[in-house]
Amino acid sequence: MADEIPSLSGTDLIKLLKSNGWISKGQSTHGETLYKNIDNKNVYTTIPKKYKKIPNSVLGQILGPKQTNLGRDGLIAMIERAKE
Repeated sequence: MADEIPSLSGTDLIKLLKSNGWISKGQSTHGETLYKNIDNKNVYTTIPKKYKKIPNSVLGQILGPKQTNLGRDGLIAMIERAKE
């Protein structure tokens, strides 16, 4: 399906976000917390590392407007840039 979100592990997503300017704030039992200053506002997200593949529902929340605000297209763009 064209609308599917690509499957990623938490570690892979963290690497992608860091290559896109996100900075590690630290680790907890929930995963690794990252932040980025967007429009003069620090935006935070916590990426779980316990999954071999992040469930689509969790990945959808991470990519949504309350966390990274990247959406599916932003994720795919980051993946494409990482391949270059």
